[in-house]
Amino acid sequence: MLRNSFIAFWSCMCGFAFSQDAPQHRLRVLAVGDQPPFKQEVREGVRYEIAPPADMVPPRTLLIPFPLKQGEEKQKQDMQLRLRLGQPSAPLVMPAPETRRVALNSDHSGKWLDIPLSTGDASLAIVWRKGAKWTAANTIILPDGAAARAEGNLHFSNVSAYPVGLEIEKEKIRLNPGMSYTRKLPSDRMTPLQVSYLLADGTHRLCHSAALEPCRGSYRRLVIYSADGNRPRNPVKVLQLEEPSNAPEPAKPAQVAAANMAPATP
Repeated sequence: MLRNSFIAFWSCMCGFAFSQDAPQHRLRVLAVGDQPPFKQEVREGVRYEIAPPADMVPPRTLLIPFPLKQGEEKQKQDMQLRLRLGQPSAPLVMPAPETRRVALNSDHSGKWLDIPLSTGDASLAIVWRKGAKWTAANTIILPDGAAARAEGNLHFSNVSAYPVGLEIEKEKIRLNPGMSYTRKLPSDRMTPLQVSYLLADGTHRLCHSAALEPCRGSYRRLVIYSADGNRPRNPVKVLQLEEPSNAPEPAKPAQVAAANMAPATP
């Protein structure tokens, strides 16, 4: 009987160790697009901002079901990501799902997106609205591991409806819709950059021009996207982000749970 008890105990410990050592995946989400028009109203002589309709902005909170193994029943609460237009979300570290896919659900309207994960250990999902409202969205998935976050990296992603032309120093690159491109910025000089969108008649129009300083302790990302509204004056816009290179990883869920269980110190 003692032998059977030891076997049962050892099996439980092995299962616990397996759950602790399960591969982890780091997920961030970046929503791009224009802010809805600012509106306000006057009540008793005081001006108040009117919040935009919920479907005119991306979901403020994403609910992500905790990954389960085949045959497991749902027992854990959904994980959450706070989403803000034009800013990458905080990273969410979770057990890598066997299907390599996760559901992004809206906290107020339910099912929203089902996305694949990159083949590495970290993903960045860039999302933009499909049509006039954020009730449906498109997405592209990019690697977001240590190599992608290396110092001096310059990432381009074209999620607009137009092919774009990149002119980086003397290098010229065509980037079709849905495509991404990465290169390294020189560390000893400024880098001139021009971004143009290409029209059906073969002409191109400049939509972004900059002189990029060397990245010290950081990397950059430029997302080219379509402007909102009917016949906007500038149909293509560019979102430029700069982030610390290889920022420290957040605590894993198991570590957070262990920290929460630690006794308080007097």
